[in-house]
Amino acid sequence: MIKLTSVQIKLTEQLLITVMKKEPNVEYNELGDRLIPQMHWRQVPRNIGVISGLCYQLGLPFLSAKVISKGKNVAGIGFYNL
Repeated sequence: MIKLTSVQIKLTEQLLITVMKKEPNVEYNELGDRLIPQMHWRQVPRNIGVISGLCYQLGLPFLSAKVISKGKNVAGIGFYNL
């Protein structure tokens, strides 16, 4: 079973907030900016990839599929493996 770090748990919480607020998507940089302390957007994909792996193991929806690249409306390539 995948164990999340404290930063990954914070990212998961922020993703759940986007679900509760019915936000259709969130950009990598926006998600990183929502954390305290802030996370650089380039660190976000690796960390949400771990979250996706856990969602996959548990048979849950991919929360991280809501995260898109700036100016694009698609999830990152990290989902192709799952």
